[in-house]
Amino acid sequence: FRRTTRCVMLFLSLYFHMLWPAVFISNTRKSIDQPEDFKNISTMVSEDVWIPYVSPVFTAIILYLFAGLFNTSDTKVLISKTYSLYKKQLRELEREMRLRKVMGYVISVCAIVGANFYLCRFSAIYGWKYSSVWFWSFVLSLTIDSVVYDVILAAIQNFLYKHCRVLALLMH
Repeated sequence: FRRTTRCVMLFLSLYFHMLWPAVFISNTRKSIDQPEDFKNISTMVSEDVWIPYVSPVFTAIILYLFAGLFNTSDTKVLISKTYSLYKKQLRELEREMRLRKVMGYVISVCAIVGANFYLCRFSAIYGWKYSSVWFWSFVLSLTIDSVVYDVILAAIQNFLYKHCRVLALLMH
């Protein structure tokens, strides 16, 4: 991916990590049920401890869809007998890549604007006490994603890479 695409994917990751806890809290709580003191906020965070574990899974699914949108396969470029046919195939691939990048950037900007709108609306409706629960769910979600889920995903990819190499050697 290009540098700008990686930057957009980073911002999308952060925004989706912020968005999912707000969505889960707003769907499981009523805005009327405001806690009275700080002690109740800590119990609320401990009651909603499942949110930081579920949020990175939804974020990863959405980000893989966005990565598929930005990715363009170069398998359409075949080895051709003439230079003009090869040049034509490269132009078509370049046009498809440009179209995918524009679509990806437009959809990404719309997703970021929508997430900002939802988060502002969430903070306005639920107040500072639920917003603090949301913030700690967001921080735990990022921590769990980088410490637990990324390590698990890297181990799975390493395992598949090693066994696919063994299978490829067995097939030859």
